[in-house]
Amino acid sequence: MNISQIYILVSIIVLAVIVLLVFVIGKRGKEIPMNKTLFAIGLLIVGVAAVLLLVDIIESGVAAAIGVVGIGLIAASGRSNIKGMR
Repeated sequence: MNISQIYILVSIIVLAVIVLLVFVIGKRGKEIPMNKTLFAIGLLIVGVAAVLLLVDIIESGVAAAIGVVGIGLIAASGRSNIKGMR
C-alpha cells in the first residue's frame, strides 16, 4: 500500500465519521434541513470512486473528477428551495 492509498483510506474514514455524526445529531431531535437522498447518492459516488482507485481500475484524475461530482451532490443536499426548510 503506497502513501496515496493511505490518504484515500483516511478520507473514507473521515467521511464515515461525518455520516455517523449527521445521523446521530438527527436522532437527538435536532432536525438538519437536508436532502438525505442526495447526501446518500453523493457518498455512494465518492465511495465508488475511492474504491475503484484503490483497486487500480481507474486513474487518479478520473477518480478526482468522479469525486468532485459526489462532493457537489453532498454540498447540494444541504440546500433547499423550500422557504420553510431553511
